[in-house]
Amino acid sequence: MRTPSRTPHTLGGPSSREAAKLGLALVDHTGPAVAGPSRQTDRGRPRGSSALQKCPGASRVGSGRAGPPGPPRARMCGAHGVRALPRRAFTLIETLLSVAVLGMLLLTLNFFVFSMAEIWGAGAERRLFEQHVRAVTREVETLLRQAVLPPLASDPPLFVREIRLDDGRRMSPLTFELGAGSPRLPWPTVPLPDVVCALVQQDGRGLVLYWQSRHEAEFEQAAPRAFVLSPFGAGLTYDYNESDGSVWRSYDQLQRDTSGQWRLPQRVKLRFVHGSMNTETTVTLPPAPGIMPHF
Repeated sequence: MRTPSRTPHTLGGPSSREAAKLGLALVDHTGPAVAGPSRQTDRGRPRGSSALQKCPGASRVGSGRAGPPGPPRARMCGAHGVRALPRRAFTLIETLLSVAVLGMLLLTLNFFVFSMAEIWGAGAERRLFEQHVRAVTREVETLLRQAVLPPLASDPPLFVREIRLDDGRRMSPLTFELGAGSPRLPWPTVPLPDVVCALVQQDGRGLVLYWQSRHEAEFEQAAPRAFVLSPFGAGLTYDYNESDGSVWRSYDQLQRDTSGQWRLPQRVKLRFVHGSMNTETTVTLPPAPGIMPHF
């Protein structure tokens, strides 16, 4: 008896009815079968297996399940069998939030930098004022020490002399003489020796040094020149050691003795004021070493 012929299926594969029972999916081969062994990759796997592994939507023969319905393989996995990754960008809200956070960070950094600069320069004005006070006090001490160098004349190095100020008033301040002058004095022409200097405190001008040379034509009649040592000079007092050296007394003016002669103080106090800063320094008058003989 002839056995009825059956419709040929895939070699070694189940029939459609059996496949439906087992839940398997068949692959429709559009091209003719190629005889012989299949082409192998460098690793010994059939070409196209990597594409099937990377594409979750592709079905495999005999896998027991079919992939979810979707677009064709070329659209799903790309032309080379690899699925294209979706492109993603920042949204408008994310951009605005990042700009706001960056602005807050820059503002915080700005406050930090300015606060550190303010802390660093908080005492700068005080330091500069104290440095100026020390420099002026040192300059006065230097001038007085130069004045008491042994002169050739018999006049005392420190004395009191009446002068006419540039505002028209007449005053008798503490006076000293510099035999070689001073390089700090701004001479209009050639500097002259034997410069007579007087230390005066004037309201609105500060600590002023009046000076002129004995070799000038109108030494007795002309008013001396003025040189401002410090615009912050606010006071000038004279300290006298009285009662046999046990008591110190300060006066705003130079004092006379019982015979009417001027008394030289032992110390001079300089007071400097700048805003809320107030500093007082003391300059001790150097004693005269005596008269050197003529050689």
